[in-house]
Amino acid sequence: MEKVRGKSKKKTQGFGFIEILISFVITSLLILGTTQLTILSLLSKKSSDLRLTISERLFSKLESFKSLSYDESILEEGTYDECTSDLFSGAAFIWNWHVYSISTNLYGIEMGCYPENYPEKEIRLIVYISRDLGF
Repeated sequence: MEKVRGKSKKKTQGFGFIEILISFVITSLLILGTTQLTILSLLSKKSSDLRLTISERLFSKLESFKSLSYDESILEEGTYDECTSDLFSGAAFIWNWHVYSISTNLYGIEMGCYPENYPEKEIRLIVYISRDLGF
């Protein structure tokens, strides 16, 4: 050690153990937070992709119902179920629809679709078909 004007001057080199430990803890917390955000965004994407697939299937079925004539047998009052699978993912989807007559010229169709293993992800819609309007 050198003496400078009555005070001792201490030469230090590098970082101390405490500084390295603190930087390690801060870096670990940042990496953990980033990992959690990545996992949550992947789960959210999977859920939204599933809902998009279900919505597309519902609207496809809706279009097929709109193209039917008013007197088709599939439009008779009752409850119907169907199981289909997606060509790309191989996932199975459960369809159900309930046809009910509102008047002599108006049917109501309540449709629902959900993945076979996730009934809580069901999306439902109601459509009305009128003989007078032709759809």
